[in-house]
Amino acid sequence: PCNAFELYSLYLGFIVAMADVSLRRKLFFGSVGVVMIYFFNALRVVALFLIQGRWPQVFDFMHKYLFQASAYLLIFGLWYGFLRKYGSHS
Repeated sequence: PCNAFELYSLYLGFIVAMADVSLRRKLFFGSVGVVMIYFFNALRVVALFLIQGRWPQVFDFMHKYLFQASAYLLIFGLWYGFLRKYGSHS
């Protein structure tokens, strides 16, 4: 299933595990990140549906490599923003 549960868990696990970060900041970045991951995943599923219909020969590559790499880059970018935007003590 392409529900992105693993992505939410991975992202939120890192946010929750950070020490010396205010609860307010964790809640803000946690909720914003989950919403961004949700919309990314929805777009990914639609794109995969279209790719399967038009270019089935590249579906496996897109699903297994390109879109997974994109999802992890999004998560790393969100983590980077969490760590860098206001410093770890805001």
